[in-house]
Amino acid sequence: MTTAQSAFSTARWHICPNCGGRLQQGDDVCPWCDMPLDAHMLAASTSSNDPERAPSSGSSQRASFFSHQDAPRFWRRVFVLTALCLSLLFVVATSLAVYQGMQDRNRQLVGEALDLYEKGRTLYEEGRYDLAAAHFREALRIWPDFETARQALELAEAQNQQSGQGTPAEPLPEVQEVDALLAEAVVAYEQGDYEKAARLLERILAVRPDFRAEQIRALAVDAHLKAGLAFVEQDLFVEALRQFDQALALDPNNPEVLRQRELANTYGTGLDALAKGEFIEAAEAFRRVYLLDDSYRLVTEKLAEAHRRAGDTFFKNEAWCDAADQYRQSYTVIPDPNVLDQARQAESNCSQRVNEVPVWDLPATPTPTDTFPTPTPLPPGDFSFVATSVTQEFDQPCVGHYIRGMVRTLDGAPLPGISVLALDPWGNVYLGTSKANPPGMYDIPVPDVEATYQVYVVNESGIPISPMVSVTFDRTMLGTGVACYAIDWQAWGQP
Repeated sequence: MTTAQSAFSTARWHICPNCGGRLQQGDDVCPWCDMPLDAHMLAASTSSNDPERAPSSGSSQRASFFSHQDAPRFWRRVFVLTALCLSLLFVVATSLAVYQGMQDRNRQLVGEALDLYEKGRTLYEEGRYDLAAAHFREALRIWPDFETARQALELAEAQNQQSGQGTPAEPLPEVQEVDALLAEAVVAYEQGDYEKAARLLERILAVRPDFRAEQIRALAVDAHLKAGLAFVEQDLFVEALRQFDQALALDPNNPEVLRQRELANTYGTGLDALAKGEFIEAAEAFRRVYLLDDSYRLVTEKLAEAHRRAGDTFFKNEAWCDAADQYRQSYTVIPDPNVLDQARQAESNCSQRVNEVPVWDLPATPTPTDTFPTPTPLPPGDFSFVATSVTQEFDQPCVGHYIRGMVRTLDGAPLPGISVLALDPWGNVYLGTSKANPPGMYDIPVPDVEATYQVYVVNESGIPISPMVSVTFDRTMLGTGVACYAIDWQAWGQP
């Protein structure tokens, strides 16, 4: 025996009463939990046959992190988590197996019904009418829509009552085309081939328009709807619309089909516009889908993306005010700090450009005042525009805090290229210009702070050419999340 083996076999081992770690004789402090030890606290035991080495004092740092006392708890947690994961996987796998089993069972039942009919047919031809009727009856129990089996059952029961009278048996009908089509349609539907199922069901309507027409039509509409939704999941909107249109041909007023068609058509239009770089048109399409169903596909992300990319385009072209408007709308849909920073930069650039045009002397310091700066007035009655309506808007179509509205000609036509200016109590100027698309619409984003704004239509020199309209964003209005003032203007008189 070597010296090391001799020392190992004769070592005296003790147990720490606090953590259960093994100690060497003479240890004053447990190297596993750092607990001071007294001689009377130690439970001595010989361990000459123990194959494990006692931990040395150099292991105290490792023991403080993962002691003998911690080890059981750690492995118990690992075991519990593993068991939970396995249980979840088992539940999911079981659910899928049950669903698949139900589909397989439905397909099997149709096949069993057809087999029972053929066996009953053989018994009928052998003159065993009572047994044939039993087979036809069982086939109908399995598959209640089996029309051929129903006709055969009536013949078998009638022939059984006339047995012994020498009356020749009437021949049984072959499996009718409608039954074969329905069986195939059921199998296709259960397998998820909804397009094929709908096509077969429509053939039944064409061959036998009097055969359960209402049920067959409803099932065909459902199959077309499901086929269309399957194409939507693949972003194949042309094929989806074709399925929805076929469903509407069978049921023109079906609300769910109408809704899904509108969603698919509008969402597909938005995707096409986004791919072509027509971001405003894409945003308008996605906005309509968003209002109908904000969980549809990726409409929330697409709407925010369309507004953001429109903002990038306006920013690149130094159309700062329009860029700020688009960034704000994107941020309202999905709050993104980077988009908010872009909006603030665009708003700052927009304000600087507006302030380059002398409108009137602004206050020396940006502090709230009791009175607004007084613009240079035009002679009485010499205005070019007047406000025709001032209303508050909440939620949609308002997407943030805005002063917005329409500018129209004297005869009511939308008028682009007209500037509308808002002035806050701190002397900050906000400018919006009526657009060509949508025609005559202007939007002025305002900060999320309580303030009263003076709003005017101004000419190219920044001089008001309309009476002033005062609007206030107070705490109650700002607390709604999104709220706007809609001010519509109309040309009036001559400048």
